[in-house]
Amino acid sequence: MLFRAATMVALGVMAASEVEAAPRARSSYLNPGAWVIGPIVRGQSRSRGMPLHPSLGPAGGWHIDFPQAPGSVNYVTLRHGSLAGKSRIVMRYRIEAAPGVRILPATAPALPSVITLYFQRGGDNWSGRGWFEGFRWYATFASRSPIAPGTHQIVAPLNGNWTAVRTSSARNNPAAFRDAAATPQAHDNAIAAAKALALVTVDLLAEPALLAQARAEFEERQRTGIVKRR
Repeated sequence: MLFRAATMVALGVMAASEVEAAPRARSSYLNPGAWVIGPIVRGQSRSRGMPLHPSLGPAGGWHIDFPQAPGSVNYVTLRHGSLAGKSRIVMRYRIEAAPGVRILPATAPALPSVITLYFQRGGDNWSGRGWFEGFRWYATFASRSPIAPGTHQIVAPLNGNWTAVRTSSARNNPAAFRDAAATPQAHDNAIAAAKALALVTVDLLAEPALLAQARAEFEERQRTGIVKRR
């Protein structure tokens, strides 16, 4: 019997969420309603044939029943909050399967299935392009493959070389990694600065006298060396 997962099943946390910046209580990790099977992109689930949330376990906690083809499990996420000050993400899990059952990637069944941890910056549009290339970070260095029966543990230190959607890594783009793991403040501050600059531009265009004053001040700062010429 064959069961389908995505090419890579990612279990992770939504970090730096604009909705909930404070970290969750540890007990919420066991609440199936706090986790989402997806991702949900433009109102559609990318985990075909799956419910929105895991099922409540008989002894507490939760579980997921992997679907048969053409269903699949792609992402399972928890809205956590900032990871600032944290040192690692640890997941302990158990896979139960009857003898002969294989869990295969839905999009590439010839390849082994993979399970990995990831975290995601709030506000991601799931495009993986431009600004959003650095919104999702995967602990590919700590992935487990193939997905096999038994009790397992994944430990992903936050000082490891996490990789983003395309070419970024924690080593070659540490600023994007740090911003994604921290809080919404970096993004919000950047937006506030952009708005402030835009408003200043509007003021200068609306009042030519201000533009002349700003130009004179700029030239004076250049003359005294406060502002360097290129």
